[in-house]
Amino acid sequence: MGECEDFRLVDILSDSEENESIHESSGSSKEVSFKSTVYKNFTLDSTREKFKCNHCSAALKKDKSGSTSNLRKHITRKHTFVTLNESSGTSTKKSKDITDYLFKPEQFDQEEFENLMLNMIILTDQPMTLCDREAFRDFAMYGHKNVKIPSCSTIKRKLFERYETQKIELINKLQAAPGKISLV
Repeated sequence: MGECEDFRLVDILSDSEENESIHESSGSSKEVSFKSTVYKNFTLDSTREKFKCNHCSAALKKDKSGSTSNLRKHITRKHTFVTLNESSGTSTKKSKDITDYLFKPEQFDQEEFENLMLNMIILTDQPMTLCDREAFRDFAMYGHKNVKIPSCSTIKRKLFERYETQKIELINKLQAAPGKISLV
């Protein structure tokens, strides 16, 4: 038939095909059994060396060991509407609900908030009293009513802790540097 290849559908759910084993085309006696549900999405070509995708006609090389990972990856990457489920076979995903498109709020982390606030104060040369200002408190609490704004003394303490930590790190880096260093 010219360039057309002969493909046959391997139906893993029918009784006649379920336990069928196919010999490798190399003539070896090694048998590969088609038990995975991923095969429902593919057709084995007449040479029994390639699988043809039933959704896009892409040809994928048959793994000699019988692994289905390349077939499974093709389905999950190229055909997102198909769900591979070993227990009940392949099914099409149901329509998405409007809530699937909404962003789910991330869990609020007080420690991360305080670190980001400290970074903002340091990097933008803000006064440590910024956290006592009502306008800043209103801004920081927008969207997170359970946020606890740290006091000025807490900010001051964390600032000096960070300063000491960074100073020690810098000293260690300078001491580990080979040769002499000139600070100009």
